Amino acid sequence: MLKKIVFSILFIFLFMLSFFYISKSYEAHKSEIVHTQITELNNLYQGAVTTFRLNAKAVFYNIIMQPEVLNILRQLPDADKNKTATLHNKLYKLLEKRYLNLKNSLYVRQLHFHHTDGRSFLRMHRPEKYGDPLFDVRYSVKVSNTKKIYIEGFEEGRIFNGYRYVYPILDNNTHLGSVEISVSMNAIINQLSQIFTQKSFYFMIDKNIMSKKVFDSEMLNYEISTINDDYVVDKEVFKTFDKKYEKYLDLLNNEEIKTEMKNNTIKVKSIKLDDISVIATFLPIWNIEKNSLSYLISFENNKHFYTARKEFIYQLLFSLVSIILILGSIYFLIERSQRISRSKEKLDQLVTERTAELKHVLDEKIKSYQEIILAMVNLTEERDTYTAGHTKRVAQYSKLIAEEMKYSDNDIKKLYEAAILHDIGKIITPDNVLLKPGKLNFNEFEIIKEHVKTGEHILNNIGLYKDLTEIVSCHHERYDGSGYPNGLKGDEIPPLARILAVADTFDAMTTNRIYKPRKSLDIALKELKSLSGIHYDKSVISAALKVFKEIEIDVTVSQLPTNSTEEARLSHFFKDPLTGLYNINYLDLILQHGIESQQYECANIISLKEFTLINNKYGWENGNEILKKLANFLMEEFTSSMIFRIFGDDFIILNKKHLEIDAKSIKSKIDKICQYTIILSFEHYDIRNKNQRNSLIKELNNTIG
Repeated sequence: MLKKIVFSILFIFLFMLSFFYISKSYEAHKSEIVHTQITELNNLYQGAVTTFRLNAKAVFYNIIMQPEVLNILRQLPDADKNKTATLHNKLYKLLEKRYLNLKNSLYVRQLHFHHTDGRSFLRMHRPEKYGDPLFDVRYSVKVSNTKKIYIEGFEEGRIFNGYRYVYPILDNNTHLGSVEISVSMNAIINQLSQIFTQKSFYFMIDKNIMSKKVFDSEMLNYEISTINDDYVVDKEVFKTFDKKYEKYLDLLNNEEIKTEMKNNTIKVKSIKLDDISVIATFLPIWNIEKNSLSYLISFENNKHFYTARKEFIYQLLFSLVSIILILGSIYFLIERSQRISRSKEKLDQLVTERTAELKHVLDEKIKSYQEIILAMVNLTEERDTYTAGHTKRVAQYSKLIAEEMKYSDNDIKKLYEAAILHDIGKIITPDNVLLKPGKLNFNEFEIIKEHVKTGEHILNNIGLYKDLTEIVSCHHERYDGSGYPNGLKGDEIPPLARILAVADTFDAMTTNRIYKPRKSLDIALKELKSLSGIHYDKSVISAALKVFKEIEIDVTVSQLPTNSTEEARLSHFFKDPLTGLYNINYLDLILQHGIESQQYECANIISLKEFTLINNKYGWENGNEILKKLANFLMEEFTSSMIFRIFGDDFIILNKKHLEIDAKSIKSKIDKICQYTIILSFEHYDIRNKNQRNSLIKELNNTIG
């Protein structure tokens, strides 16, 4: 009897101890799942926000802070109501095409200009709505204009809500107002969905805040959230929500979840319907004022909680069986050793599985970082035809040199990764500098040099890449101290950075650029050798000469565009600002470097003779209007041709088929359009005729020179 009581007490004690341990492990596993889900969603969201921030910065400096825009904004302070309306329409027409391009390419939802006192000046998305005061409904606009600082964050608007990047517009310390560049949550959600296709995203906003801020006419764009009637959803955003998850929304509509949302304690919920388990992860998103809470919720098929619960039950059963076996082994001494051995084996297996799960979570986290940073690298390369493939070639060249110098596998791997990321800082370099198809001037070179510090800053803030920062930040330093950004010399430059510098230079030498053809392999190697001990480490040059001697250079790599999209991007550097026609530099590029030239057979030149007399008699403004009307006429008359304005009052028409211009008819039409008697002369060149083509090129070169 006593023996049974002792065994019963021992059984209860051991079972309670096991239950405590397994319950604690189960709770830890659930917390780990919650933490992983929240971390993944937050990292994904922050990565998207960062990408759009970089896009907004590029838009601000490349489009907003340009002379033609600033010239309009400078006139606002002294403008009356009518003048303001005129300036409003002028700015809208100036930016209309660019805004549509930004909507399609960078998902820009709003491009909104504000007066210094907070009144709306121009909403590119709703140009008819302007003049309304914003300080009381748009905290970001108030802060940017009163404190003259940049501000960003999620914010509800009078028409749309979204993530906003608001810049003060300062012209030589003169405050001209502010501009908002924003993207909708729909754009952010699309970005997230492209990376994680297995997830669907639902977004809801505080109803009270929306009712106070949104125009009454725009409230039809929203509907009450199925999850919580204190929130609303943007109908446009909701369209992207995967319909297969809609039936789970009703399951989240209960008092417990509403209370957790009110207290901001809700994180992850597991929902099961029709034997399908779904996990909903709630990411709280505060607006800029920190007084309104919205939620971004991801839905995905997920059995983590269900599996964890099954493991908990199995472990309890296992514990119960183990206790019985252990007590049985004590009771039956003969089986004691075998039963203890089996129990230990099971526990070891459990530890191994848990270790594997933790390793998987860590690997996924590292993978997320890598996907985001490599996406930034790809974004940089896609902006510039020349740099496409540049990083991979430099990485391969660096690896070959390091192998020749007998560096360890770990150092070679580190150098290869640094080479892949060495130009990541160029993601913020303005297009007019990064994509310039010609030599940079002093100021442009100073801007491009900033990519080193930017790359250092990006990598220094990511633990995974922190040890690559030193290599990336020093790859433009030179052995004699003539490099940048810090003018390091000799052994002050990290050894791996010295290798990267040589690989980077070698690729630049052997790659075609528009203004400078590539060097042959022999010439490039001789030039490297001549810089040994001056710009570059002698030992690195010695190794490079050995490995590059037998290397095959891809001669097809070039800055010249390879498709119509790249040709269009390149041509923006060669537009005449008055007429919108192409300029003489682009014509020279076509004729001498072969861009598109094979498509054209002839060139017709229309020259305005004694046009200076018209400018002197009727004024330069009338003269400019005549040139613009003439340009519009030529574009409408010769729709299949490329038209250039050269020498101020001459126009060249490149045609794909032979074209003899009817001078008399053209003269008559131009006189009628311009309403002035203009003296014209006409010349014709057959581009396919070598002598005539060279004659035209020579005339252009004399003018450009």
